Parts: sequence; C-alpha cells; structure tokens
Amino acid sequence: MTHGAVEPDPEKGVLIYDGDPVHLTYMLQNEGSKTEWGFVIYVNGVMQPYTVEGEDGESTCHSFTIDKETRKDLKISFVPVVGKEGEELSVIYATVLMPSYVMPESEAENGYGYYHSYNMSLPMKLVMEKDAPNPEPDCVKATDYKVGELPEWANGSNTTDLILEGGETSIYAKEGMDTEVDISIAGRENQTYRVSFYVNHTMLPVFEGHPYLDVDIQKDKLTTVTATVPAEEMDGAQFMYAVIAPVMDKFDLDAPQIKKTASKAVSFSEPPSDPPSTAAPDNSGGTTVTNPKDTSESSSSPAPKPPAANIDNSAFEKYPGLLKSPAPQTDLYGFLLLDNNRAFTYFANGSNGQEMWGGIYDFAQEKYVAYTDDLKITGEIQALKDGLCIYEYAGRGPRDLSAAYIYNNQLKLVKKVDFTPITEKDRIMSARISYEGTQFVYAICQNDTSTIYSVGLDMKDPQAVFTYNNPKKTNGLARIYTIQNVVGDTIVFGGNAQTSGDATLMGIGCVSTKGKNPQYQPVGYVWFDTKSPHATAAFGAQDMYDTVYSGKAYVLDHATQKIVEVRFKNKKESALVAVSQNGKYVGTVQSDNKTVFRLYDVATSQCVKECTISSDTEMGLTSSMLSIDDTARKIYLHANNTLYMTTF
Repeated sequence: MTHGAVEPDPEKGVLIYDGDPVHLTYMLQNEGSKTEWGFVIYVNGVMQPYTVEGEDGESTCHSFTIDKETRKDLKISFVPVVGKEGEELSVIYATVLMPSYVMPESEAENGYGYYHSYNMSLPMKLVMEKDAPNPEPDCVKATDYKVGELPEWANGSNTTDLILEGGETSIYAKEGMDTEVDISIAGRENQTYRVSFYVNHTMLPVFEGHPYLDVDIQKDKLTTVTATVPAEEMDGAQFMYAVIAPVMDKFDLDAPQIKKTASKAVSFSEPPSDPPSTAAPDNSGGTTVTNPKDTSESSSSPAPKPPAANIDNSAFEKYPGLLKSPAPQTDLYGFLLLDNNRAFTYFANGSNGQEMWGGIYDFAQEKYVAYTDDLKITGEIQALKDGLCIYEYAGRGPRDLSAAYIYNNQLKLVKKVDFTPITEKDRIMSARISYEGTQFVYAICQNDTSTIYSVGLDMKDPQAVFTYNNPKKTNGLARIYTIQNVVGDTIVFGGNAQTSGDATLMGIGCVSTKGKNPQYQPVGYVWFDTKSPHATAAFGAQDMYDTVYSGKAYVLDHATQKIVEVRFKNKKESALVAVSQNGKYVGTVQSDNKTVFRLYDVATSQCVKECTISSDTEMGLTSSMLSIDDTARKIYLHANNTLYMTTF
C-alpha cells in the first residue's frame, strides 16, 4: 500500500483548525492483491474520530476493500479531539492491514504477525487557531511502573519499541475477573509517550479509569506499565494490542513515530504450565517505581511462529545438470540466478588458467543456451535486464573499481566501460551500473555532504541526482557511502547513521532517480544482498565490533521504495540472508553445530521452509551461495563447488 495526503499541499504539510472541521484528501494506492485496509489518525497521541465522504458516520477507523492496483482517495474531515489555540500539533496517519481479521483459536500460537499492523506516513502540522471542543486529553500521568535493563527482544532495534506480556503468544484471561496486561516499552531516547490500549479495536479506559497514560521513557531502559481491563470489558474479547505515541510540545517532522504492538489473541483457557521462551532471564536488576509487576523474564522476539506441521522440511539434493557438456567437468566456481529460469555459471578453463569458461544454463531445456571460454572474472558479477556485467578492480580494495564488461544474453561482449576517469579522480567507495544497463551511479561524501551522481556509460557530463547534508540527528542518515542497486526509478544505497558516541551504525536507504522521497533504515553492521532486480536485503550484526547478530533483515522494495523488517527464529540467521528474485521471500543459512536453511515470507516473517543442509560444524558462508526463484519455487545452494537444489 502506497499512501499519503494529497490535499492540502503535501509538500507544505500544514492543516489549520479555525473552528470549522479540518478537511484533507488522503490517497490509498493498493499495489498488491485485493485487500482490506483500515485507516487511523492520531493527533498528538490521541486517536482522532473522522468522517469520510460517501461513508456512514464518524469512526476512529474506517475500513476499505481495495482491488489490485487500484487507487482510492478519501475525502476526510474532522474536528480536532485535542488542542489549544496557538499550538502546533502532530497529525500522524496510518494504514491498518486487514483490521477485520480474527485469528481462529486453534491457530493462536502462530501470532497475528502483520495482520492489524500500522504503516505510518509522514506527519503533518496542525495549526490550532482556536481551542478544540475538549482541549485537554483524558489522560493520567504514570506513577506506578518498573524501569529495568533492555531485554533480548529489544536488541538490534534503534527506535523505541514495545510488546505485550513479554514473549507470550496469547493473553490468558479468566471469565468474570479483571485482566492485567503488561506493556513493556524499550526506550531509545528520553521522551514522554502516550499509551493507549485496545480490545477488539476498541480503546478502553484501563489506566485508573482513563484511556491514555503518559509515561516518561528513559533512553536504553525498559519501562513496563500495566493495563487493568475490567471483567465486563472482556466479554467477547478476541485480541488486544497497545499503541504509544510521542507527546510533543511543538510539531517536529523528525519526531519519533507512533508504535503499535503486534495484536495478541485472548484465550480464556489455562495457560501452559511451562510456556516457551527464547530469551535468557534478565538478572541485571532495575528500579521499581511503587510496585508494578516484573516482566523481565518472559521477553522474546515478537516474530510470528507458524506451526511446525506446516513447515516444508524437504532436503537439498545435488543438481548435476550444470556439469553437462559443453561445461568443463570440474568444480563449479560461480552461480548467478538470472530471470526466465536461467543461470549464469563459470568454471576454470582447462586450456587457459587465466580465463574462465562461462555459460548460461536454461533449467527448462536442461542445457546451456550460450557459452564462451574466454571470460576474465576478477570481481563482482551483476545480472542485467538483457545480460550481465562483470566488474574489474585494479587492486584489492573497493576504491579500486576500474572497469565493467557488459555481455548480452548470448555472452557476447557489448561494451567495456572504463571507470577510471571518475574513480581515480574522486576515490569513490563503490558504484553500480543500472539494471537496465544505461547508467553508472556513484556517491561521493565530502565532510558532511553526500552527493549521488549519475552518468551515461560514456562517462561524460555526470549529473548530481541527490545531495544530502548531515542534520546530525541521532540514528538518522549521516552519510551515503555505497550504491547497492539501481533499478527503474530507485537508487538503493548504504549509509552510516549518526550516533551519539563512537559506535559505527550502518543502514540501508533509497532515493528516486529524480532525487525525491529519500528513505533510510539503520541496521547495525550491515551486509547487503543485491542479486534481485525487485528488492535489496540488508542484514548483519548489531554493531561493527559486536558478534551478536540482530536476527533481522530489512527488505527494500524497488518499486514502492518501502522497507520491511523481517524477524528470524534465531539471531544467528542474520549472518547470511538472500532475497528471492521477486522480493517475496528471504532465505537464511545458519551454521553452528549444524547448518540449517530457513525460508521466510517477507510480508509476515513466517517461516515456510526449514531443513538441515549439513551436520558439519563449519561451513563457509558467502553472499553468493544462496539463490531463490519465486516463480519456479526452487532454491539453489552453491556450496563446496557443487550446486544443490530444493523446492518449496
């Protein structure tokens, strides 16, 4: 879903309340299959009722079923629920994925995943020229809460996050009794947040009879508050969740975003006697304010877990076809999955040790449809729309990029591009030829200014596409240092984030080829998978000097320029991640006591396939070893100079 306000002028981003209802037009563009979407508005952390032209009545969440590749414009009006004359408040919009979905009780252990999830757009400024009918929110200041150390589920995230009831997959309740639910907030800045709590999408007054609780969050601390849901409100309860929003004295475009927990199913059965937990107990202690409950021992990642019975565990098997004549009968040195069920492979050339034998293998025909025995492969190989590109380096470092050789689908050399007029002059870190094979894109950073340039393959007249000045905002983009992918209208880059100390924090970002709509997501110490023309994945460890992996990947969709977080079962899986050709799945390889492959759905973080590759204690992991074909539903593993294949 691509969404955002289109009226009034979204570039200015200003709404005005002068006593008459505020009006705006909000666009919902469904990029995927026919789906139900809800829409909510928060004004300074308070949920805002609104009306939509053509829809019945006022509601805090209207829902719409939108067909595939269809745009719907909402004509919205509302009277601000809070605000005093002279204030400038933040208005935050969010889409809600399938709000009507209710998980069957038999599947409660799976978790709601991305169902009910919020997807925010940029906030707008609301200028209050008059008082709202009820200027003050109905909230209470928190005085009863616990402050402790951050648990495992908060690791790897650089933004404030929250979770219900630690790592439990369901909320257990007893009929006829009040239900206490812990809301744990992992703070990444010193900030006051406004907490609200929902049962079946209805906000309830669960904080001493008030619907909102304001709590002061401390940086790098876990704050836990308790919502007490009266027994009468539990009648018919199917799911619960909480939302936090920053309380701001003045509008700030870069203010922290609102956050929603994953929805949790409500169960009126007895909880299991020994509930599963993946997190180690937090024995570091904490400061209790009055006497709240301790949530430090049941925290784990909120990633959804599908039932094991639904996981495909079919194993990898050797694929001998690539060793057929005319390929040399030797080890397979390289494998790159192309489109149309084809792959580029290369082997040592027995007649000339300085050159490689390369071929394009068609899996449907089970034969090589093009090949050559005079390739020189000294650097990275990139798939192009109508062929492939082999990069050449003058030395061993990334700054030594010197040339590119572009081949067509018949492996005929179409063009050699000499990069040295630019690379030797500007000492660029890395660069990329566009997937369409028409542009060379690179980045230069000088002091606090990063600039992305684009130039034709003649290397004449480079043009500045995007110039970025470091605003020195913690966890925000500080500098652009690599170009990772250039596809269609999207340039994908790697960038360093601004940190308060000496730590190195890296991330993934993108900007349009017209220099519009920059996006950025801090990751940690990051690696990239760039093989897909539709998506780029970023993954890795929490810090440059930290061996603790984050257990997450971030997948950037080239068409929508949206970045989706994917959470894995095991933190060590983020040592190697590969995104599928169409960007719908990511595969991971975890090598520890045994080598395990898992396949995850990007949209839901659900594991759909799991199998053991090897019982060996060690296995060399490289980013090129794993390739996933969404269309043919096949997975290829290139390891130990052999190709293995499985289906899903």
